[in-house]
Amino acid sequence: MLEELDREVLLIYLNNIRTLETIVYESCEKQEKLNERLARVQVFQLEPPNTPISIESVEYSVRDSKKRLIACIIGLLVFVFIWICMGMGNKSWNDSSLDSMFKGLFVFGVIICFPLGLFVSIYQFKEFKDSKSILEETKIENEKYNYELNRYELAKSEKLKKNEELIINIKMLNDELNTEILSTRNELDEAYKLNIIPLPFRNIEGIYYLFDYLSTSKETLSNALLHANIDSIKQKLKEVIKIQSDILLVQAQNNIIMYEQNQQIIDSMQNIEVYSKISAINSNVALKMQKKQLAYQKVEFFFKP
Repeated sequence: MLEELDREVLLIYLNNIRTLETIVYESCEKQEKLNERLARVQVFQLEPPNTPISIESVEYSVRDSKKRLIACIIGLLVFVFIWICMGMGNKSWNDSSLDSMFKGLFVFGVIICFPLGLFVSIYQFKEFKDSKSILEETKIENEKYNYELNRYELAKSEKLKKNEELIINIKMLNDELNTEILSTRNELDEAYKLNIIPLPFRNIEGIYYLFDYLSTSKETLSNALLHANIDSIKQKLKEVIKIQSDILLVQAQNNIIMYEQNQQIIDSMQNIEVYSKISAINSNVALKMQKKQLAYQKVEFFFKP
């Protein structure tokens, strides 16, 4: 069958398969990008504001500091009162031993206890003042936090709403891609069932190679297959396909008349079953190319800023 098939019809057949393989390739590439975008959307990216120190804990610290300050002041006043009483009482007592003892306590109180109590009271007053200052700062921070939290909740609500819409759009596009991939693969299966292309070449790299080889030379399909190393072809054409695939489909969409001309060429051949099937393949590809946008092209439009 390979040698009996008209060369011009063979090139039409290969070009149609190349188009179908390219649709599947582009659709799978865009589906991968869609899934990556979906994964990013489903992970909420807004960071809430940092939680400040609670006012209650600082207020407790202020109250505690105030209690210590009051205790120190009361203790200092009591000490002064006792000290005065001891001094006044000592003037009316004539006992020399008591006089000596009171003098010692009096001096100890003046030199040691009173300065120490005064120092502790001053320290507690400073601590109380600092804690009040911290309380004021904490109140300001909490007011700022509440403001930022309200903004965050609003932004979160808007983001979630936007993400929900985005997820719905992504899933709709994914469904369209799945439908197009499935229908195109079915068409490819039917095209390959003609058994014109050997199994190792029934892939996008193999078809690109065969079409380019035969369209730029006078060699037969048998020779093209004989001199081909499919593993080497896949490696070499990987980047070429990545660059050319979208261009090829756009050109096909802009050249619908080519399919009409191809149809006329095929129909002019003898009424053989293989030509009828190639004619049906050409018609199906022409219908696909008449669409304003293929599913993968809708995804491209979706990703545009």
